[in-house]
Amino acid sequence: MLTLKQIVNKVDAFRKEGSRYVRIVQVKKGYNSIGQGFIAAASYSTHIIGPDGKPKVNRGPHRYVTVITFLDKKLHVHCS
Repeated sequence: MLTLKQIVNKVDAFRKEGSRYVRIVQVKKGYNSIGQGFIAAASYSTHIIGPDGKPKVNRGPHRYVTVITFLDKKLHVHCS
C-alpha cells in the first residue's frame, strides 16, 4: 500500500505536465458505508499532451471522476 504522498512522488513528468490543463467541476467528501473517508472529484481536460509532448486543444468530451479513499490513519489510500 502507498500513501497519497508516495503516489504523487511516483507520477511521471508527462502526467504532471498534463495536469496543468485539468479543471475541477465538482468535489464531494465524506465517509463510505464502512467508515472510510473519501474525496471524489469530477473534472475535465481543456488540452491533451500529444506524443511529441506539446499540448493540443482537447476536441472531445474527456471527463473524469477521481475517487480517493483513505484506508487507515496512516493515510494509505485507494485511488480510482
